[in-house]
Amino acid sequence: MKAFIILSAALVTISSFGFQFDSSSAVIETAHFDKKSNLSKRVFDTGTIRINKSTNSIILSLGFESNCGTDRICARMNSNMLQFILPITDQDVDECGVVYYKAYENKIPVDGNETVITVTDYSKNTCPTFGITPETSINFTSRGFYWRRSEVQTLEHYFTADKLEQDASIGVPISL
Repeated sequence: MKAFIILSAALVTISSFGFQFDSSSAVIETAHFDKKSNLSKRVFDTGTIRINKSTNSIILSLGFESNCGTDRICARMNSNMLQFILPITDQDVDECGVVYYKAYENKIPVDGNETVITVTDYSKNTCPTFGITPETSINFTSRGFYWRRSEVQTLEHYFTADKLEQDASIGVPISL
């Protein structure tokens, strides 16, 4: 009974602060990896896309099935998850209500890659379409110099996801 009263008091306190919607996320439904990428050799398991407005970033999380056989002893590491966090550099809404987000980061000067994530939210589209349009589409492009082959390589991956839904987080009251 004490725990119930404490929990109720905590919920009332939390609800008095209100909810601030500062991020949206969607579950990735399909993944298409570039054939030149090592990711195309792995089995995609799960993924999410998150637009975080409080940090002004796009977070792409990808999970893969373990490649450790059932008859082997393998370390239980979280190496089957990849996460890309890039700053949002552009956001736009077209005349049909389609929302575009672009995140960009260039680490080529420090032996890294130039990475672009483009998220297109079709869920508020008001124009007629001539085909099946996913609720959310994600394009992931990575370009970098590969020393072993002495060449610049561009990898392009494409994902579709369900509708971007707002995540509620405790924050400052929306209105008083």
